[in-house]
Amino acid sequence: MNQAPKSWQRIIAVPFALAVLAAPAWAGKFSFHSTGEAADAYFSSVDESGCVFTNVAVFTSESTIVFHIPPGAPDSQPSSVAEIAISQYDVCTGEVMIGANCFAEALPDPAFEVSGGTLASATLDTNVQCFDFDRGVSFVVAADVTWTGIGEVERQTTNTHLETVNGRIHAKFKGLSRSASMTGSVSDGSTNFIANATGTGGIRNDTSAEVIID
Repeated sequence: MNQAPKSWQRIIAVPFALAVLAAPAWAGKFSFHSTGEAADAYFSSVDESGCVFTNVAVFTSESTIVFHIPPGAPDSQPSSVAEIAISQYDVCTGEVMIGANCFAEALPDPAFEVSGGTLASATLDTNVQCFDFDRGVSFVVAADVTWTGIGEVERQTTNTHLETVNGRIHAKFKGLSRSASMTGSVSDGSTNFIANATGTGGIRNDTSAEVIID
């Protein structure tokens, strides 16, 4: 079973929990609500020498986020992102060849699309800016990844409650997820980092992801 939805629930809840814990005096009620679609993939490969291991993680989403701080009116904002992490390590020499994080937001339409009510497929086709912390260099990768649903559609529902010194946090999540197979490329123009890689991943529809702080 694809575990990405549970990870996403933590991604939503943790920043807001930390905000409450850091606030000297939280007053009033705050809510955050998100609906949208997402896909994730994790690739790994080793070259013919058996020395160079490459790992690539891809996450992308498109959603609508609504913030509400009463008594003000709710503020709705669209959000679309693509995040990629690339690591390449030579176990024979101990050399870290690549250690890059890549990020793009406000993706052009239709850079990320999910097709079918049963999460039949998804595609990501966009350029993403990267920074390699080990080499201290920037570069761009072209991400062209297709997800094809292969498992059963699973329903996800969770409720989480957290008491803090400055308030209570209530996190709720409802959505659908489906495991998927992936094809495509993540390339810097000379190297496709997911060529001949094995991968796991999935497609998700978040019908309701909400955090309420009071």
